[in-house]
Amino acid sequence: MIESITAEDRATTLRNAAHRVEVSLLALETYDAKHAGLGLTEEQRSDRHLLVDVASQLVWEYIVQREMSGLRDHREAREQYRIPDEVWRRMGATPRPS
Repeated sequence: MIESITAEDRATTLRNAAHRVEVSLLALETYDAKHAGLGLTEEQRSDRHLLVDVASQLVWEYIVQREMSGLRDHREAREQYRIPDEVWRRMGATPRPS
């Protein structure tokens, strides 16, 4: 009984983490589409860095949840969620200073 509850909790946590990743990546994608081809102001660059940092943190949390569930190959997740290299490289990094 306890094992099934724990497995259910892990699955729910993983689904929630995946949803947060989707939302953060959509926010970044939307921001980039809105500003495509335009030179960004310093404030806009700062806003974009924040979006990348948030997405990177949420992707890192999702990857940790996957690993806790025994899923160690993350290539499928990178493809499924189209995680940009920029976000992937920042996983686990400390946020940039404001």
